[in-house]
Amino acid sequence: VDLSAPGYGHTRVQVEIAAWPLRLNRTGTVRGRLLCPPQPEAAARQDVLFYMQGPATRGITLPEARATTDAQGNFFMPDVPAGGRYSLYVPTQRGSAYAFPSQNDLVVKSDQETAIELTAVKQVQIKARVLAADNGQPVANVPVILANLPSGNSDANGLVTGLVLPGPVYGWVETAGYVGKQLPAGLVAGPEGLDLGEIRLEPSCQIAVLAVDAAGQAVAGAQVTAK
Repeated sequence: VDLSAPGYGHTRVQVEIAAWPLRLNRTGTVRGRLLCPPQPEAAARQDVLFYMQGPATRGITLPEARATTDAQGNFFMPDVPAGGRYSLYVPTQRGSAYAFPSQNDLVVKSDQETAIELTAVKQVQIKARVLAADNGQPVANVPVILANLPSGNSDANGLVTGLVLPGPVYGWVETAGYVGKQLPAGLVAGPEGLDLGEIRLEPSCQIAVLAVDAAGQAVAGAQVTAK
């Protein structure tokens, strides 16, 4: 059930867990501008997403509001639910030299306009070499995920490069035939970028299991956990 009204936010419940009465929060508006002085066109036609801070619902977080900037980087969001704290997120366009850092702890007040201005930051290069742990050979075509964004695939020599915002770096490497691996905690990209060095992946294997009962009969629906 979705319920909305002019001047109010929206609420959504599933009928099997519906709680009555359904309540709507008053709303405010958000008006903002993206700035990229060295490259003004980078602020145009950008998606701007407004997320409520807090735990995701069933592992999925949907934006409360979204907008697309005009040619000058301006955007407007009407009817944003008031109260709570929000995060503003601008997806980075792959290969772009500039990116917009997320802005957190934003508050929208009912019947008021919230003004936001966000300036782009020049990205820095990050690189790594992906190798097989068992023989030290390069592993090609491995996608490297940084800050939840694909940063590129390793080449024939296992080398992968990408662009990230300066600051803390997190991510992982995962591909078929190898065990996925998180990047070490505490990585920080400085003005000169970051060289991750070698990332060694352990080969994975397939396990076939036949579950049977005491009489040797096959058991359907058995759960098998490998550690």
